[in-house]
Amino acid sequence: MPLFADRTAAGCILAGHLAAWRGGPDPVVFGVARGGVPVAHAVAEGLGLALDVLVARERAELARRERCYRGGRPCVAVRGRAVLLVDDGLATGASIRAAVAALRDARPASITVAAPVGPAQTCAALRAVADDVVCPHTPDPFVAVGAWYDDFRATSDEDVCALVGAPGGCVSAVRGRRSRRTRRRPQWP
Repeated sequence: MPLFADRTAAGCILAGHLAAWRGGPDPVVFGVARGGVPVAHAVAEGLGLALDVLVARERAELARRERCYRGGRPCVAVRGRAVLLVDDGLATGASIRAAVAALRDARPASITVAAPVGPAQTCAALRAVADDVVCPHTPDPFVAVGAWYDDFRATSDEDVCALVGAPGGCVSAVRGRRSRRTRRRPQWP
């Protein structure tokens, strides 16, 4: 049975598990393109934090997406800042590992990986590369990220561009109550 109506609903629920980030010294939220951006947008809105998009793929596609998503704006500076890296789910953790590695080069104070759903073993493995992992729902068996959403249609480039530059809101609700909290206090600079 799905836990979330859509990615926005998942982000609103995830924001509730990240309340300690509200009011911290200049943290920033990055959404992993593309599916993680709607989740990250709801988190950023819910916590009143800055939002940016992270593209960690092949170079040509990276350059195209950065031009498209940012519209000429530079990437948010992360040096010395606490970074909250958000995706729509953590299946194997491969894409989020690549995203963490890309962010580490920018020298943030800390990187917290956050996703609304993922297998417990993936969350545990990600603790080796991230400073913290927040994943409130770790169903067993896991199956796939999309299995936990009523609406898991693809997020388009246009959707990402609209979310990175536009305000949003929490309009949907979570389904079910299976939860596992795998979080420590954020490491502020």
